Amino acid sequence: MSLSCLLQCTVVVLCYFLNHGSAQVVVTVDNTSGGFDVIVDNNLWFQSGPVSLMSDSLLYSTYDNTLIFKTILESSGLDNIGEYLMSRIEWRTFPGNIPLVGYIRVYEDTIVFEQAFETNITGSSVGDVNSIASSFPSFQLFNAEQGAGVGYAHWVSWHYSEPTTNSSTEEEGFIQKGDCMDNNTPAVPVPGWKSPTMGKWNVETNLEGGLGGTGVTCIFNANSSLSAVLSPMNNFMVASHVTPTPGLLQVGILGTVTSIPEGFTLQTILTFHRGGVNAAMSQWGELLRRVYDKPTVQEARDKDLTLRYLGYTTDHGAFYYYNTATGLDYEDTLRAVHEYAQDRQIPYKYVLLDSW
Repeated sequence: MSLSCLLQCTVVVLCYFLNHGSAQVVVTVDNTSGGFDVIVDNNLWFQSGPVSLMSDSLLYSTYDNTLIFKTILESSGLDNIGEYLMSRIEWRTFPGNIPLVGYIRVYEDTIVFEQAFETNITGSSVGDVNSIASSFPSFQLFNAEQGAGVGYAHWVSWHYSEPTTNSSTEEEGFIQKGDCMDNNTPAVPVPGWKSPTMGKWNVETNLEGGLGGTGVTCIFNANSSLSAVLSPMNNFMVASHVTPTPGLLQVGILGTVTSIPEGFTLQTILTFHRGGVNAAMSQWGELLRRVYDKPTVQEARDKDLTLRYLGYTTDHGAFYYYNTATGLDYEDTLRAVHEYAQDRQIPYKYVLLDSW
């Protein structure tokens, strides 16, 4: 196996060659703009979109030439993912000359994008938690050919949008009034209820993002022979993505971050795997566990009390979730449950109490 970096006119080609000589993942970077294409198995999978930075309460972007491409440098290295080729791309604001640096590291089947801040950034907030303070990478979606990504599955942590009508709240990811609370309680969002959402990956894609919608996205081709997983890779609590217009996906720092310290980085991982969604998600998880020196799935399961032993919970779906035994309050209900378990010798090893 060997890494190869080729210069072709105004394009830098970063690719990883296998023993049989064919390029698996190829990234071409325009050395006059910093724009890039991602090509896998000779099929175009991703195209770059505009880069942006909010600084001193002003938005700078390559879209309107207020963020100007300056330099591109090539290098190589080795880390706990493997060998890589790297492009360092620098843009500067105009006016102001404030730098934004982007790195693209290309491995055998993985790409890591990184925003790097070489100076303190103040006034970075756009005042909206569902927007972003910076953008790199940015992807301009298109109607792909047969071999490239045509569909997606997207996992999120929480949904914050309000339900449109009571009759449709369950479909939209909300607990309806009266489901487990009194009828005067408004419908509330449920974490992960709708995950994953699925749809077509094309110029009309409008991916959920921001504080509630940012998560992990798996893009797959028509016969599920090849899939890609896109997710944050570090500083997860401020990582965000947005779709300001259909067909444009921008990755960056959460829009309410007011300042960015010198030396801060935000990394995004894009990894490709043979097979469908399940295989790709499993391999993506294994890769991140290796990067952060975490135990394997089996090691984690062996240490997980909730997977090894029987427990008792009042979480959503349980009989005593927002409910008590007839004539008893919550405390007495749980005392009765404990007495019943002791009487019947039910070997509970842990208790989860929710919601309180």
